[in-house]
Amino acid sequence: MISFFICLALLIGGYFVYGKIVENTFAPDDRETPAVRINDGVDYVVMPKWKLFLVQLLNIAGLGPIFGAMQGALWGPVVFLWITFGTIFAGGVHDFLSGYLSLKNKGVSASELVGIYLGEGARKVMVVFSVVLLVLVGVVFVTGPAGLLNTLTSVNTQVWVVVIFAYYILATVLPVDKVIGKIYPIFGAALILMAIGIAGGLIFKGYHIPELTLQNYYPDGAKSIFPYLFITIACGAISGFHATQSPLMARCVEHEREIRPVFYGSMVAEGIIALIWAAAAMAFYHGEPQLQAVFGATPAVGVNQMSVTLLGHVGAALAVLGVVACPITSGDTAFRSARLTIADSFNIKQEKSGRYIIDVYTNICDEIEGTKCNIKKISKILTKVFNEPMVMQNQECGLRMQKDMCKFTYISDDKFTAQIGIAKSTKAGSPVSGDSNLHIKLNDGKYLLAISDGMGSGPEAMKSSKIAIKMLERLLTAGFDKDVSLKLINSTLVANTKEDMYATLDIEILDLFNGNMEFIKNSACPTYVKRNGEVQLLKSVALPTGILNNVDLVVYDYDLQDGDILVMCSDGIIDSNKEYLNKQVWLKYLLEDIESTDAQKIADIIIGEAIDNDFGVQKDDMTVMVAKIKKK
Repeated sequence: MISFFICLALLIGGYFVYGKIVENTFAPDDRETPAVRINDGVDYVVMPKWKLFLVQLLNIAGLGPIFGAMQGALWGPVVFLWITFGTIFAGGVHDFLSGYLSLKNKGVSASELVGIYLGEGARKVMVVFSVVLLVLVGVVFVTGPAGLLNTLTSVNTQVWVVVIFAYYILATVLPVDKVIGKIYPIFGAALILMAIGIAGGLIFKGYHIPELTLQNYYPDGAKSIFPYLFITIACGAISGFHATQSPLMARCVEHEREIRPVFYGSMVAEGIIALIWAAAAMAFYHGEPQLQAVFGATPAVGVNQMSVTLLGHVGAALAVLGVVACPITSGDTAFRSARLTIADSFNIKQEKSGRYIIDVYTNICDEIEGTKCNIKKISKILTKVFNEPMVMQNQECGLRMQKDMCKFTYISDDKFTAQIGIAKSTKAGSPVSGDSNLHIKLNDGKYLLAISDGMGSGPEAMKSSKIAIKMLERLLTAGFDKDVSLKLINSTLVANTKEDMYATLDIEILDLFNGNMEFIKNSACPTYVKRNGEVQLLKSVALPTGILNNVDLVVYDYDLQDGDILVMCSDGIIDSNKEYLNKQVWLKYLLEDIESTDAQKIADIIIGEAIDNDFGVQKDDMTVMVAKIKKK
């Protein structure tokens, strides 16, 4: 029994000592996590640390630390060494790393992490393997629990298969905090209590836990310690399944300092549970031949016998939990992980699409006859129904439009605001500016910011930039796709071959509900993003609109944060400074020095500095647009 307690102490100490070394090596910091930054209400949901730990434990554990440990006991007490050191130096580090890397890369799945660090070919292979094996795991954990439930309840196995599959579908598609976040902590806590109860029963009822020896006790020596023991308790060291599960919780971590208790800590907890069950199997059955006989039937029989004997009727209830609930909770997260792997691979967004857009029709609002549409009341009702703030976006008055009904369009309220600042200056001696700009709210609630710079200056440049901007506005407000819209604009400019109509297009579409931005640049200047005093440049390479018939549209994504300052500009701003070989950096340095956070003041400062660079005689048209992002 001394060996058992030494291994137990090593596992606990390993978390505090070696776990801390691992944490210091990777050095988590205070930057905003995906759960906070993205927070889509489905997969990216902030959950408390204690709940994350219990959910992660159940995600990675299932029946591994019970059935696997009991099977490992067939080799004798040597199993203690593999569980202990495998957990501390292999499994714990592996799970910490998989959770850490996922968290640092927007919570992406294991296959996408492979692609980031090993290349596209490796990613494709990993996607196939991950999805196939995760689905197989899920299927296995349907038939197995269904058969066990049939034995326990006498209800037909097929009925249980249908019930379990129905639960799997709900757990796979519903927000992570609605099913998994509520049920798993209960089962995780029960798994821990079950293990503590088994350990207490062994100690207080006087069972003899054998001491450590390197001797192989497998019956008749049929299987060597290496590699069979290591394969049998693979979950106690490095498990590919763990790597597929860790991203689920990486998307729910609020602070990076929670990585060690959630990921390394849950692996240590699994190791402790496995140590207890391995010790129980050896002590309870008094030798490996008897234990092998139990496994000749099913491991569930052994779990049930030990639970009932050591814990009584409570133990019987916990046995049901161990042999039924644990595999089910592994199956549903396997399917959920498969969904996320497929979604990440094909870049399918998993938000509830984001926001709701609701059309409400009412009788004509006629204040003369005493009837009035209560807009605020409708908003309150919709807010309560959809459990998020709803605001009116648009209204069509039936009375004014000579219709029988009034139509009100309500939309989920933005979680962010954008303060817009614009400053412009025309080229010296030019009657008009060749730059055109636009900022409007689209029908889907997103905000469109755009700058078009016509080639050259004067009326010709103005004509091409205005055509591009006006078409962009009309097409996007009419609901046309970005790709289609830009191709139509390009075709229109190309068709005017006699006038050589070319224009750059700089487009940003702000989703202030989900907190992200799409940007498209056709030969446009970089977008400057100031965040926490540092400035980043968002660039792309593409020809101006109107040169070639066929253009490839490249749309880039960027996650927004509270306090971000976005700066768009025409090339007249960039080209004004001749001191730097790289003309783009002067604006970066200027933004870093600007203390103001007011969008209009920043725009005015930039245009003023650009004019000064040209010694008060502008050599090109200048336009700058600034957006200050603020969380509500």
